[in-house]
Amino acid sequence: MKKLLALVLMITVTLLCGCSAKGGAEDKAIEIRSKYLGSGELTLAADMTADYGDRVYEYSVVYSGDGKTGRLDIEKPLEVAGITVLFEEDGPRLMFDGALLDTGPLWADGASPAEAFPMLIDAWRRGWISSAYRESLGGRVCVVLEIYTGGDESRMARTWFYEDTLEPAAAELYSDGVSVLRCAFD
Repeated sequence: MKKLLALVLMITVTLLCGCSAKGGAEDKAIEIRSKYLGSGELTLAADMTADYGDRVYEYSVVYSGDGKTGRLDIEKPLEVAGITVLFEEDGPRLMFDGALLDTGPLWADGASPAEAFPMLIDAWRRGWISSAYRESLGGRVCVVLEIYTGGDESRMARTWFYEDTLEPAAAELYSDGVSVLRCAFD
């Protein structure tokens, strides 16, 4: 009987220690998911880097919307500053005096860097969180979520959220394990 009681106590202590050590990042992941599921319109500003292997593009953008509809205003580079991408129910549309923003798709199905924010917002709300952990970024503690964004594991979003505010600090989109887009949020 004493051996059984000792075994039960050891298992209980082990489980409690494991939960308290690992539960923090997972608990924050649930808070992050709840925050973005409950949010309506978001405004996000970021410096983006789209990397196609043979060429790299740098952008500064501001997005306002709910992830399904909204607008993305391009501020840099100067050559395309002023272009606005409108996300409407029937798809994205470009607004500018005849200029077209086309740097190519990030994935084979045609998703472009302009569509990064709607993809990230959807991932934060509905994607499969495969991993949650803490990491320091710029001297601040962040909760990092690795989220699969498609029906399989070929697309993944990694986002650093400030632990104290749950606001995004940085994000990376991966296609087949290769980083194709990086965002540093303002």
